Amino acid sequence: MGEEVRALAQQLDGENVRRQEEEAGILAAAKKIVQTDPDVGARTVLVVAGESWHRGVIGIVASKLVDAFHRPAIVLSIEDGVAHGSCRSVPHFDMLGALERCASLFVRFGGHKQAAGLTMEASRVNELRRAVNDVADETLGPEELMPRLRIDGGLTFRGITGDVAAGVAQLAPFGAGNPRPVFSARRVEIVTDRASSRSGT
Repeated sequence: MGEEVRALAQQLDGENVRRQEEEAGILAAAKKIVQTDPDVGARTVLVVAGESWHRGVIGIVASKLVDAFHRPAIVLSIEDGVAHGSCRSVPHFDMLGALERCASLFVRFGGHKQAAGLTMEASRVNELRRAVNDVADETLGPEELMPRLRIDGGLTFRGITGDVAAGVAQLAPFGAGNPRPVFSARRVEIVTDRASSRSGT
């Protein structure tokens, strides 16, 4: 029994490593598209597509694009002429509402204000990019696309104890409805920067 459990654990660990590698590869490809294609990167909503991107990780990739660029993101995996998409948004943009205004482009879609999914003909991806950005440009300005740091409370360095760390861990799992808490410390002086001192700067 123990050997069977060990084998299953190793198999799960291997699958997890493969998923992480696939996610990292797709994220790198998506970021490259944003950074090199002005039709994508210069727009308010980032709409990126790739052939046979793993559909199990495109939602995570979309979330990471939002974190990296502070803009709504739609990541599409194209297979056999069909695009399957995962959408993530910023607080001031109703993603589902935007998709509803582009409904004629989709085979199906659904979700909520901050996250949604869709299926459409791959040949209409450029239409989606134009249409969803037309909606976004009506409602989002530079102010809404600025990153904001939400602070849950103050915490002194002396206040960071094992009990506090354990208490925060008990609040998990963290996600959209239960974000990881963020604490601030005031009147902190950086005495040395190890990275700078190692490099001699």
